[in-house]
Amino acid sequence: MREMITGEAPKHLKLSKEELTPELLAEVRRLRAKERARREQAEREDPRFAFVERPMLAIPAGSGGTSVDGFGSGSGSLRFTIMTYNILAQSLIRRELFPGSAEAIRWSHRSRTLLRELAHYDADVVCLQEVDVKQLDKWWVPRMHDRGYEGRFYRGPRTKVHGVAIFWKVKLFECVDMVQCNLDDPIATQGVDPELREPRTRTRNAAIILALQFKGIIAGSQRKGIIVGTTHLFWHQFGTFERVRQLYVILEQFYLLLKRLNGGDSATDGTDQWLPLLTGDFNSQPGGPPYAAITTKPVHFTPRQQATMECSLSYTYSKRRNTEGEDHAETSNSNSDSDSDDDDEQERLIMEQNPKDPHPLAYQGTPQQVQQTRAAQQLHNTVPLTGTSLYGAAYRYAHPENALLSGGHQGEPEMSHGSLHWTGLLDYVFVLGPPGTPLGNSSNTATTALQTLEQERGVRVHALLRMPLKAEMPPHIQPHEGEYPSDHLCMMCDLEVRLR
Repeated sequence: MREMITGEAPKHLKLSKEELTPELLAEVRRLRAKERARREQAEREDPRFAFVERPMLAIPAGSGGTSVDGFGSGSGSLRFTIMTYNILAQSLIRRELFPGSAEAIRWSHRSRTLLRELAHYDADVVCLQEVDVKQLDKWWVPRMHDRGYEGRFYRGPRTKVHGVAIFWKVKLFECVDMVQCNLDDPIATQGVDPELREPRTRTRNAAIILALQFKGIIAGSQRKGIIVGTTHLFWHQFGTFERVRQLYVILEQFYLLLKRLNGGDSATDGTDQWLPLLTGDFNSQPGGPPYAAITTKPVHFTPRQQATMECSLSYTYSKRRNTEGEDHAETSNSNSDSDSDDDDEQERLIMEQNPKDPHPLAYQGTPQQVQQTRAAQQLHNTVPLTGTSLYGAAYRYAHPENALLSGGHQGEPEMSHGSLHWTGLLDYVFVLGPPGTPLGNSSNTATTALQTLEQERGVRVHALLRMPLKAEMPPHIQPHEGEYPSDHLCMMCDLEVRLR
């Protein structure tokens, strides 16, 4: 029987139970692994699946007031890398949005480039957004498993055809708890303003949060592991209010998970045992209300942010957004039949009355809109967690020409996403912790941010993956063969955490 499988591994074995011996099965697995390795080697050498390889930029010891001497030694600390990446759901691709992408836009091409890119950076924790349900089990799970990862996935409502996923290296972590967040669910917190309890439109957005415990921790270690969340917030030009609401839902779930892991005691004490990290595509710029809601306590919107929130509240969403279907329903379902011509005309008039500028310098909101904005601030202030953007706090020390400090950009890189009509920063990696020392990322508080990360959170930022300047990007849209396989760029942080 062994002669039957010499050479190439068969795709199917039609043998009796007696013939399927452990030795035979082991040989088949060996040959299949050999064939898979051969194919992957060929793909690694195939120029069609090449991509722009970016270096990890070291954050020099002593930057931002951190200690110059070694952060940890021996078993006193643990070092790992974490990546966030919106990989562009194949189900959302419309070729007219990606002119010039040619074959690079096809899944048969992009999937291999994406896998090659992930293998190159080899992050210990990989947070992905826009993972197609269709590709999950037959592509991502087996291929990540082959590279030593285990993962969890969540898509929210069943109508959603893509979702978010977190993969981790099994040699470093094991998952001990999980929270799935449907961001359209009503807020259950007591005393919530009725206008915030339900979303203003159905968004179909989701988040997932995992407690990943360190493996092989030395006895006496205080730090047990990390809590990693990833999300893809609502995309709509006038969706700022919804994104702020969604961030509250996520932060509240982090808080409740910390409290549960801490045995019901104060959740903020649990940050000494579990390092919370929130990643993802926030569909928000650093100067906007969502960024302010996560990075400041107490939250107090600037006049421009207040105007953006009130303008967002004044927008009336199309009824078609709440019909069964996928993202971007307002455009993709534009030819759907209405109940009557009168309904179509009424909706047209409503849409014509909507504001045109989503980020006005000033906006005269109604008393109700002003009150709802204040209620959103107050709601965020009930969650005792504040976020520090790792790129916002540290990137200026590695790549100062691409760390913007003006215009409310908070020291963040110029971009992580590019499209036909807009290029800018939408993706982040935040460390969460109890409010205390201000962790703002402006020019006069950056030192405090890094000092606090190290001294109070027990986190050292060793390196960050280089982000290109806008001027360095090719003139055409991504994906593009030999360049980037998604319209987003992955971000990665090399971190060290104290165990004691």
